[in-house]
Amino acid sequence: MEPNRATQDSQFATQCLLSSLKEVQDTIRSYDSKAQIVGVGFIFAIGIITNFGARVLPLPDAENTLLVVVFWIFAICPIIMFASVVYPSRRVAPGLATSVESVKRVCYYRPSPSASLSEYIDDLQSADWVAEVSYEIMRLSGLREIKRRRFLRALWVALMSFGMAAAYHIWRTTS
Repeated sequence: MEPNRATQDSQFATQCLLSSLKEVQDTIRSYDSKAQIVGVGFIFAIGIITNFGARVLPLPDAENTLLVVVFWIFAICPIIMFASVVYPSRRVAPGLATSVESVKRVCYYRPSPSASLSEYIDDLQSADWVAEVSYEIMRLSGLREIKRRRFLRALWVALMSFGMAAAYHIWRTTS
């Protein structure tokens, strides 16, 4: 039996959807990698700045508690922000209100006490895969956007942190 036009279109659509899903998942993973790399680089850079300040710059007569607190806020906050890029799980991904009854959300299996293997297999066999993959693409695209925004915010806070550290070091050398 020769595949007809509808079958070929359906296979093409399915391949396009799976390709789109893979791209979204890859982008999410890339934000994880970027945040991990930049976070580790930030930690090393703060270590260098701290050592430079402790060894090279003259110590002030009286430690200014406010400057110490501000420095710690600007040193630790970006680390936490980069970690928030890595760890927003699928639970953070936006839920979609869907009126499509055929979406059973089988692309990402979540074990629950009431689900059995036979129920899951039944869901897989009766799934509308265009709707299932489309739903997953939309959810993960929302997660990708959350990660992108968090990553950019963390970069801006890291930049402000470096600016504050530089200003503090300059202030200490001129005092």
